[in-house]
Amino acid sequence: MDLRYAPSNDDIASVLERVADLLEAQDAESFRLRAYRTAADTVRHEPRLVAEIADKEGLKGLEELPGIGKSLASTIREYVATGRLA
Repeated sequence: MDLRYAPSNDDIASVLERVADLLEAQDAESFRLRAYRTAADTVRHEPRLVAEIADKEGLKGLEELPGIGKSLASTIREYVATGRLA
């Protein structure tokens, strides 16, 4: 991954919050909304750069963060790698 333009933790957290807002507008399950909002909070307060964790440690490193499971780790990695979500 090219980390010269790596998103900040705040950037990643903002994207996760926007996804939660979109899910809420679609009346998604409350546990999904909570998962995205919890992940956003975790990312925002992580002292290390989450983009570096994604780059150096991959999904496993992201999954070690509190409240981030396989699916959210994949979402974060996709955003860090491409700058967008499918």
